[in-house]
Formats: sequence, C-alpha cells, structure tokens
Amino acid sequence: MILNNPLLKRYWFYSGPSSGFGVTAFSLEDAQALLKAEFPEYILNELKGIIEDVDIQTLEMSHVRKNMVPTNFRGIWYP
Repeated sequence: MILNNPLLKRYWFYSGPSSGFGVTAFSLEDAQALLKAEFPEYILNELKGIIEDVDIQTLEMSHVRKNMVPTNFRGIWYP
C-alpha cells in the first residue's frame, strides 16, 4: 500500500509477537503523540520495541493484518 504523503512513515510498536500498535506518522515523536492521545493509560515504556518503516506484510496475518485499517494515512491503524 502506497503512503498518501511521502513524508509519512509506518511504525509498529510491539509488546509481544502479535500484539502492539500500528501508527503512520511524520516522525517517531508524532507517532508517540498519536498513541498517547488515543491510549493515555498505556505507558509506551512498557513496549519492547519499535519498527520504523515496518513492512505490513511481515505482521501477523490472522489477527493483526486481518483487523487493521488502511495504513497510508496519518493515524493509528492497529488496533
């Protein structure tokens, strides 16, 4: 899927093999701000890692890819 704006990047914030958050944003800081605004109770420090420019084809198919919204616009696409 082609990004709507070439300045956007896809990020995958993960806490386990098939659990995490998918965000498209202008920067890592922008992605973190989007997550904090949507999930204020969730502490980003609890996450195990971040994949910048994630290839969505590498994400788990039966739950993540099946339930995500389009990733080519700025915003949270999973969950």
